[in-house]
Amino acid sequence: MVDSANVPKELADIVFEAQIKLDLQAQTQNEALCELVGLLAGNKSVINAGKLCKDVIAREALSPTVMQNGTALPHARTSTVRDIVLAVGRSRSGVLFAKKTPVHLIFVIGTPKNAVADYLVCVGSLARLLRNAESMGQLMKADTASEFAEILRNAMIHHG
Repeated sequence: MVDSANVPKELADIVFEAQIKLDLQAQTQNEALCELVGLLAGNKSVINAGKLCKDVIAREALSPTVMQNGTALPHARTSTVRDIVLAVGRSRSGVLFAKKTPVHLIFVIGTPKNAVADYLVCVGSLARLLRNAESMGQLMKADTASEFAEILRNAMIHHG
């Protein structure tokens, strides 16, 4: 029998509509990161959302996660979460990230320090998905968080 605690979580397992915001209000990178971490505050896996935000900001300052296609994957391996968590934000106008790059899709990931496999599975899946122009176009056009989540889950089946 497989011990489910040792099986890496798939991206689809941590995509929740309540943790998706399609109209980010933030104007700066740090504001956007905290706005998204705020979506995680009610998640039972998050121990301290304020500290998680600080950890994500510190990690992003150390090594920016901006990808070439207007996406970013800011993350932190931290003691502030019990399980891997994900918050997603979209800004049609773009939020300026490192090197003054406008970012339209931001995927904030919080990972327990001992969950390296979960982190690698999720980041790898997201990176592959976000390199797909069709998936990116669908995510940018989604009208609701529910539709966005469904596009993400379906894309994981085909590209993850």
